[in-house]
Amino acid sequence: MFKAYLGIYENTIEGADFGGEVFSFYKTTSNPINPVDLNVLFDKLQTGVSLMTFFGHATPDGFDLSVEDPQNWNNQGKYPLLIGNACLSGNIFLPNYSSASEEFNHAQNAGTIGFLSSSEYGYPYMLNIYTTELYRQMGFKNYGQTFAQQIQETIKINEQNFAGNFLLQATTAQMIFHGDPGLRLNWHAKPEIDLEIDDVFFTPEDISLATDSLTVNIILTNLGKAITDTFNLEVRRDFPLSAVDSVYNLAINGLLYKDTFKLTIPLQTTIALGVNNFQIQVDLPSFIPENYDEFGNNKVDKTFYYKVDGIIPILPHNYAVVPKDRITIKASTVNPIADFNTYLFEIDTTDLFNSPEKRKLTKSGIGGVYEVAFDEWKNANSNLVDPLILEDSVAYFWRVAVDSTVPQWREYSFQYIEGKEGWGQDHFFQFKNGSFNNVDYVRAHRKREFGPIQKTISAEVYDHSNSVYTMWKLNGAMVDYAICQPVTSIHVAVVDPVTLEPWMSSCAAGTYDPAMDFGNINDDCACRPRSEGYFIFRQNSAQQLQALNDMLLNGIPNGYYYIVYTARNAEFDNWQNLAPDLFNTFQNTLGSDSIFVGQDDMAFIHIGQKGNPAFTTETVAQNVYDFIELEAVISGFDYKGSETSTIIGPAAEWKTMYWKQDALEAPTADSTRLIIQALDHSKNVVLTYDTLFTHNDSITNFNQFIDAANYPYLRLIAKYEDQLKLTPAQVDRWHVLYSPLPEAAIDGSQNYYTWIPGKDTLNEGEDISFAVDVRNIDDIDMDSLLVKYWIEDKDRNIIPLPYPRQDSLRVIDVLRDTITFNTLGLSGLNSLWMEVNPYVNGSLVTTDQPELAHFNNVLQRSFYVTGDDVHPILDVTFDGIHILNGDIVNPQAEILITLKDDNDFLVMDSDADTTQFGIFITDPDGIQKRIPFMHNGTVVMEWIPANDQNKRFKIIYPSLFKKDGMYELYVQGADRSGNLSGDIEYKVNFEVINASTITQMMNYPNPFSTSTQFVFTLTGSKVPDQIRIQIMTVTGTVVRTITEDEIGPIRIGRNITEYAWDGRDDFGDQLANGVYIYRVDVQIDGEDITRREVNITDENNEKVNLSDKYFKNNFGKMYLIR
Repeated sequence: MFKAYLGIYENTIEGADFGGEVFSFYKTTSNPINPVDLNVLFDKLQTGVSLMTFFGHATPDGFDLSVEDPQNWNNQGKYPLLIGNACLSGNIFLPNYSSASEEFNHAQNAGTIGFLSSSEYGYPYMLNIYTTELYRQMGFKNYGQTFAQQIQETIKINEQNFAGNFLLQATTAQMIFHGDPGLRLNWHAKPEIDLEIDDVFFTPEDISLATDSLTVNIILTNLGKAITDTFNLEVRRDFPLSAVDSVYNLAINGLLYKDTFKLTIPLQTTIALGVNNFQIQVDLPSFIPENYDEFGNNKVDKTFYYKVDGIIPILPHNYAVVPKDRITIKASTVNPIADFNTYLFEIDTTDLFNSPEKRKLTKSGIGGVYEVAFDEWKNANSNLVDPLILEDSVAYFWRVAVDSTVPQWREYSFQYIEGKEGWGQDHFFQFKNGSFNNVDYVRAHRKREFGPIQKTISAEVYDHSNSVYTMWKLNGAMVDYAICQPVTSIHVAVVDPVTLEPWMSSCAAGTYDPAMDFGNINDDCACRPRSEGYFIFRQNSAQQLQALNDMLLNGIPNGYYYIVYTARNAEFDNWQNLAPDLFNTFQNTLGSDSIFVGQDDMAFIHIGQKGNPAFTTETVAQNVYDFIELEAVISGFDYKGSETSTIIGPAAEWKTMYWKQDALEAPTADSTRLIIQALDHSKNVVLTYDTLFTHNDSITNFNQFIDAANYPYLRLIAKYEDQLKLTPAQVDRWHVLYSPLPEAAIDGSQNYYTWIPGKDTLNEGEDISFAVDVRNIDDIDMDSLLVKYWIEDKDRNIIPLPYPRQDSLRVIDVLRDTITFNTLGLSGLNSLWMEVNPYVNGSLVTTDQPELAHFNNVLQRSFYVTGDDVHPILDVTFDGIHILNGDIVNPQAEILITLKDDNDFLVMDSDADTTQFGIFITDPDGIQKRIPFMHNGTVVMEWIPANDQNKRFKIIYPSLFKKDGMYELYVQGADRSGNLSGDIEYKVNFEVINASTITQMMNYPNPFSTSTQFVFTLTGSKVPDQIRIQIMTVTGTVVRTITEDEIGPIRIGRNITEYAWDGRDDFGDQLANGVYIYRVDVQIDGEDITRREVNITDENNEKVNLSDKYFKNNFGKMYLIR
């Protein structure tokens, strides 16, 4: 029943507006919570919770579900509000008595900030009615109001709904709030979306060549008020070793506290091999008003490591210009410690790899760096060694693949020019991977040719509630989406008629171009921290509407395609009042017949070509909530085109650019321009230089106007135009010479890596030692080397492993990188990650020091840790004795608790292992309390940690039970893995009698034939120092005297003497059969001990003395029978 009640509260507080996260702890017996669950509870308290609610039995001292002395919570500054649905615990009015409410609230630097509970006996059903409504008040009805106001409203609502219910009225009157009435329970005026890098993970974990898709899992947390509106999640993926990227969007329909969202995308194995960079952005632009409306915690970068068997060329880099005629080819495997494989290398002067110059070689081994020196090559036809000495200005194509039935080749090319170094394309086949717009790369003709091109241009406009989906597309691919704030606006998108590429707004974080400032409000990253594919104009501003009119009239050149569409809906009255010329522009310049004075304020889409009104097409919504869309086909001119090179760099210093281009005819009307783009570390275009592309020319001293430290990448664009012959000019070659960057690589080849203990599955607590080589594989020294290690556990927690910065990595140097760590707490599947020269400052752009490539700096090694599931052995003794239920014990008994765990790797040798125990005492009044190890700085229980030789963790409790009666000891322990000492905890009842007493000493067995011992029970805290047993004949003659020296050790509680009387007298003579009597004298410090009578119930249900049958006037009777 109580569990069901708590479930109702959970559903309420996890909903809007509070949006909480609830953790529940239950028990169904009178036993305390086991120490493992209690540690979880303490962790929550120390991390910080807002509200605790208890439902169950209680006393003024505390709750049946014990949560320890609040002084030990260690939750300074994180004080929860506590609601106690129980009896008496809220009674703060008792004189000279501290209630649970006072104990919890008054704990110094710990405990609770407020305590609401009953001061009298509670009725569960009534308490539930009260608390159910109170949770509604806190959760959504009066979210953000003071707790006193929420209590007030709870009373009011319950009085209305349950008028005249005396028990509910009594319950309400007895609920005492001990705290500040102005307290507001963790409320927020606005939401606050939080996205952390650890909240992004990828599935499936086991990726193979057969895997066709990848799921990006994104955990979003709302740290503020619950969100019920829809917002957008954007995922951008940058592929390794490629300029290709992909953008995906996901609509999120509200976020209460925390949820996981999944986006499944194609894996694209042909270009995904290596490190893929993902950029995840949520609610950009900011549609959801947040407490802190910045982009910092709404955006993360995450890498996905696709490491199936593969090998990638590395040196010479693609399109390299090399200065020497004898070089070594180098390639790195994607996984630097991949299993044994055979790798194929080929080189030729054609990318068909079919000329007589073709050479090849095979290398085998585990993952790492593989090299082919100039004198290792073999002729592809003869298979004889055929050293490769490069010919000046000749381009070479080389490729590498894992040996298989159908090799997956990766191809690079380079050119040898004596004494020169950098990037270049000279052979026609080297230009094939460039980007061509409105000009075709025709391999068969070995030339570039103009060709017609067509694309579709379209827009989709949604109503107010779904305006996040409003977008425009080019050839079916989304260019941009959403609106900037929920304000009605006009969006203008423009497409270049030559390249059919969209204009982008000017933004320093994207494409900075002052010419793209038309007075639009999203200029200079005003809406999103990137360039946007449209220009936004507000409809409530005369200045904005006039800027829109100016752009349509003068900003868009003739021939350019454009789309004008509404963000939400039109505001034609504002047009009429603020910029009436807009109607004339649409009707007389743009050819519109649907946009006019007096038109209803509906959404519209208008597509046109500047200067060609006949091309115009448009659509207008019929209703406010209509969805509208429109599409048109646009054509590129066949006399203009462009060619864009691959990205050049990264460079340490730019030097000189050379080029040569020729017309296909003479004389020629060709017009050719060269655009040089400077890219930053994120490969965003920042600087653009435009120059006439002459026949044969160069630009020297590049470094004087392009600083490689800020712009390590370049890109070249050739713009062709020939209106007369329709034949573009032909770029014969272009070269950019520069100083390259160094290159380090993790190298496991030639068995350069070790993994100790040499197995993938380990026992928890075992040590792992890992070592692998890091090599400088280029001809440039590196600075002091930073290496980053971390473990990603089964729950995706990132655990950094400390590792100092290493010495500089000079040319040909090898760093033997070694790290050792323990597997404690790592049960399950884990990954060890290593990153050489890692990304820094939270980015996936900037490494610790500049370097050529990064894919071969990353290593992942999976390992599985088998958790310890063997229960430890718990042992409890009182003064060294194992007692039974009901035994009498010394009030000052030393209770020794030992926990033995035979795990060799998880020895409980730390003081922190005291948290693995729960030790409780229930006193004769039925009050249960946990016994702490320390209280207010004083040791209560001594502990002795285990060690390798003695795996027993010992706890010594020097008890002092002042009150007579029955006690119960409860002990539960757990090892470091959380294994309890048993499914059933140790529990024993014992009796304490502080007075020193002794029962009659009864001999057993009686009658006896060979020997008899004496059985008795002692109470108190001291054992007798004098004991004398006199055995006599029936006539009173003493035949045997037994003293304490003969009896042997005795203790408080049950005793049976080690000494056994054999029926002989003091002289050793055998006594005759018959009846003998005996008398016992027992003293402590010269004083006789009180005799204690033990009564039992006989078969007639009457109380009888247990010793009456054998004792009379303190004389016992025994029978000797032979």
